[in-house]
Amino acid sequence: SELYGCEKKSCEIKRKIEVAKDIENEHMYKGLKIALKEVSRCKDEDVYKEIIDDIHEVKEDLLEYHNDLKEAQDGVDFYKIDKYKEKINEGEEELKSLQIELSKFNVRLP
Repeated sequence: SELYGCEKKSCEIKRKIEVAKDIENEHMYKGLKIALKEVSRCKDEDVYKEIIDDIHEVKEDLLEYHNDLKEAQDGVDFYKIDKYKEKINEGEEELKSLQIELSKFNVRLP
């Protein structure tokens, strides 16, 4: 849980490789081995930028969901109200998760 960036990606792939071995999924295993080789070229700066981009995207989505919720409330569409409240909750959880991931970089990167 303390890993971040490329180390975290590598660890996650290795864990999935073990799962693929356990369930004897050769296709998955081969694909993950390729992914593990590719992650060796990973740079933490790139992962940091990906997280920043993801945060901006989630914030934009949240703004849209809030606008959609307002429209649904104005039109008294209970189905859509519930739908957008759920999307907002999911988006806020995703945002928190991304912010936690970003905080792991702390001052390690410029």
